[in-house]
Amino acid sequence: MLLGRNTENRETSFRIASQGNVETFYWIDGEIGYAVTGEVPRELLQKVADECYRQFEGSESS
Repeated sequence: MLLGRNTENRETSFRIASQGNVETFYWIDGEIGYAVTGEVPRELLQKVADECYRQFEGSESS
């Protein structure tokens, strides 16, 4: 899991990229960017990314 911040960004987007056996699922939500990457099947990476998104979304309302 990698996080980054761009205070200029106001978009939300979701993308997936592949290079060889490495899959990366990344998304931008407001000024925060997130990436989950691994040498795992895309379906598994999607589940990990979904869980990360769910947990980060829940922590923002605290």
